[in-house]
Amino acid sequence: MITTSTFVQPVAATAERIRQILAEAGGSGAQQAQLFVFDTLVGEKSLVTGITVGQVNGQTIQDVRVSPVGMAVVECLTAHHALNYPGKPVVIAGVQQVTGAVQRVGDVLKKAPAGAAVLLVCADDKVYDAALRGLHVDYGSAKQDSH
Repeated sequence: MITTSTFVQPVAATAERIRQILAEAGGSGAQQAQLFVFDTLVGEKSLVTGITVGQVNGQTIQDVRVSPVGMAVVECLTAHHALNYPGKPVVIAGVQQVTGAVQRVGDVLKKAPAGAAVLLVCADDKVYDAALRGLHVDYGSAKQDSH
């Protein structure tokens, strides 16, 4: 099954909130941040996916512990999902190890129902890098700054 992920740009209603989160975290250039939130096509099934580093301590979004950048990913993911797939489920999946990370991502994406928001929460930056490969990101879809 072929998987392709293209970058999502924050909807106008959440763009300011995302800038605020990043600014509060001390991020310079917060307006140019490219968040790793994607429209993902798995075969014929469309999903919204986000990936960050953090901890999953339960089964709801409130049980996820992430950095301010991770919070911006969550904000962008939930806003895009609500706008495009209202009422569809949210899937939260922890990715714990580098070994098997790509397989874990593939399994989660295959099992997620059409229209779901999928938040991948990686144990650390090395797991994040490994898991990201499982999304098959089209980096050409990233917002290009004209400056």
